[in-house]
Amino acid sequence: MQGVEIEFSHSKEKVVLLNLWATWCPPCLAELPSMQNLYDTYGERMDFYFVSAEDPKTISKFIEKKGYTFPVYIETQRPPAELQVSTIPTTFLIDASGEIIIQKTGAAQWDSAEVKTIIEELLAASEEI
Repeated sequence: MQGVEIEFSHSKEKVVLLNLWATWCPPCLAELPSMQNLYDTYGERMDFYFVSAEDPKTISKFIEKKGYTFPVYIETQRPPAELQVSTIPTTFLIDASGEIIIQKTGAAQWDSAEVKTIIEELLAASEEI
């Protein structure tokens, strides 16, 4: 959103949460508070990508109004085949070796104890890589 291009390869050997969303999507909006909580907890320890194909002005206005602080990116090229979807929201939790651990379509409670346990395990494993 700040005009800096980021390659996904920047997150090699890191735990990553990738969320594909839009401001007009009710299930996307329903899960964003739990995503913000997850980012607040793990933002320094793993990489987060909140990706939208919407107009940057629309997204900026929405993010500012809601007070979200997670990083939002604009899709500028098609993602790898493994990450191409036709339904949003879709979220991927990817381990440090690049394996998709969770692929979830539809809203979820991302700051649940179950998800945090999985993330803690992935972060511990990533320290061994």
